[in-house]
Amino acid sequence: MYVDASGNVGIGTTKPQAKLSVNGTIFATKIKVTQSALTAGLCVEKDYSLLPLEKLENFLLVNKRLPGIPSATEVKEEGVDLGK
Repeated sequence: MYVDASGNVGIGTTKPQAKLSVNGTIFATKIKVTQSALTAGLCVEKDYSLLPLEKLENFLLVNKRLPGIPSATEVKEEGVDLGK
């Protein structure tokens, strides 16, 4: 375990890039992610604008993923923000 001068903690790394950086597998029974203004569930609000099915189908055919979901390349390069 390594703690740098700014208080970042590294487990399996001596160069932590965040408050906690782990280079290895993490086992947990529960992970809770909180953020202010979390927008889960907004798609059921009356004023939410749904994408027409034809446009959704075209997006899927072209991009091979759902709108708002990162591409495989983005996930590989940047990871996934669990809060989003």
